[in-house]
Amino acid sequence: MTPVFYDNAPGYKQIDRGWIVLCATPDCTGAERPRIGASTMTCVACDTTWPITWPVDRADIERVLADRPVPATRAWLPTETVADLAAENAAHGIAGY
Repeated sequence: MTPVFYDNAPGYKQIDRGWIVLCATPDCTGAERPRIGASTMTCVACDTTWPITWPVDRADIERVLADRPVPATRAWLPTETVADLAAENAAHGIAGY
């Protein structure tokens, strides 16, 4: 099992813009903010270290999300494509989409 990436994950306190990795340990609710490009993360809640793999289109995801004027809406799920995010932007009248 590998961790799941979220950008400002809904349900987690939004501290500032950045990536959040949810721990993959069953029943653990830990979430960490790894350095961009880090290959592992250690969950402070359960002290488990997991390998992490960044989305290949991370820069594109960040670019589309950065266009959103409300930080709380800058969320990404692993099932969403860059095209999905751009379509959401267009549906909400964000310029350029």
